[in-house]
Amino acid sequence: MRYLIFLTCLFSFQVYAADGSAFFSEIGQLIQDIRDFFTIEIPDLISRIIAYMLEFVVYAKVVSMLFMMQLASDVAGHILNDLNITQHISTALTALPTDVAYFASRLRLPDCIMFLFECYMTRFVLNMVGW
Repeated sequence: MRYLIFLTCLFSFQVYAADGSAFFSEIGQLIQDIRDFFTIEIPDLISRIIAYMLEFVVYAKVVSMLFMMQLASDVAGHILNDLNITQHISTALTALPTDVAYFASRLRLPDCIMFLFECYMTRFVLNMVGW
């Protein structure tokens, strides 16, 4: 009795109303659907899961790299403030002739030099961390 209930749930009601060839074609379609599930759907699901995991790992790495860059930049800025590099640059700039010092200040040369020092110090901090 329980096998009869299982069979009625397994097959559609059109199978019982049709002739014998429709029954066998429905059985063949059911076997084909089961085969497609195991040969197509499951491998596709596994590849999508792996792609999502890889996407998550790449996203986490990019976020951690951005965090480390910001942290290294902050540390480099604190180191340069402690060393008072800006004062040394302005002292060196006042030692130049007035017309050269004027054009250097108009071209924002002290800011460029300070930016280069910050870049080198950030790279130094990242190398110290192991990047």
